[in-house]
Amino acid sequence: MELNAALLSQLAPLSFSSRVALCLFASCRTLSRQSVKNIVQTLIDYTPEDPSVDQERLTLNMNISGIVHVTNDAANAMLRCYCVDLAKQCAALFMKEVMNGEVDGRVMDASLRIVQLLYTAFMDCNDVVCDAVSALQKVTEVVVLSHEDHKEREGDGRRQIGSDMTMRVKIVPTELRSTMADVLSCVLKCFAKNVGEEIRANVLYDYQYRYVEVNLAFILTMTQGLLKEVSLLKESFLDTVNSAFDRCYEPTEVDGESQKKEIEQGMERFKELVAEK
Repeated sequence: MELNAALLSQLAPLSFSSRVALCLFASCRTLSRQSVKNIVQTLIDYTPEDPSVDQERLTLNMNISGIVHVTNDAANAMLRCYCVDLAKQCAALFMKEVMNGEVDGRVMDASLRIVQLLYTAFMDCNDVVCDAVSALQKVTEVVVLSHEDHKEREGDGRRQIGSDMTMRVKIVPTELRSTMADVLSCVLKCFAKNVGEEIRANVLYDYQYRYVEVNLAFILTMTQGLLKEVSLLKESFLDTVNSAFDRCYEPTEVDGESQKKEIEQGMERFKELVAEK
């Protein structure tokens, strides 16, 4: 049966929060890993031991593998949805406040809230997503971001477009593994990509560029507490910084020492924010 397209267009789109997506992920994974198996085992246990009953055929007719496959696909879809939605929240906070802040180049409150969201996600993922519990790491050093001259790209425009499209596909993998590195790396790459796309649609003033530089460096610095390795993420963040530099009117960079000072102050403010809870 096919539903009328005009009727479907009038239906409200499905919308739910990242936490709901995480709960749906946990439910689907529980179904695929435990519930289906328990139901089948119960049916077999209560099937009369009668030679006329072919238990193997009965089990095959239940299409157990098909049910498990569908629930696994649903779980993966919900996990992808969680990552994309959380990244979207973080990017919206960043663009709203960091890009429109006062002219002082400091770490903004929005960046503190983004880190708080990421740390909450870390705890949530430990509870319902990751197969192995992860511990928070110590933030060992301040990560400094600065504009790097774009290398001359080989090939014509079509080749570059193809390269960009390949990068877009890799931001959110088709299948996410249940590890902290996969989930949070996906969130942060998607966040950097979203911010970069928003920046590309604008022309920045110098103070806005410096805000982007300092606040992205702060978020990446704090990410060290969530992931053991941030070098690959740094490339994504640098791409966003480069985009901001290219779209800035007469940009000037924040030197490394000044960045470190602002980031360290932001870290102190984040500790105070967490202590208040």
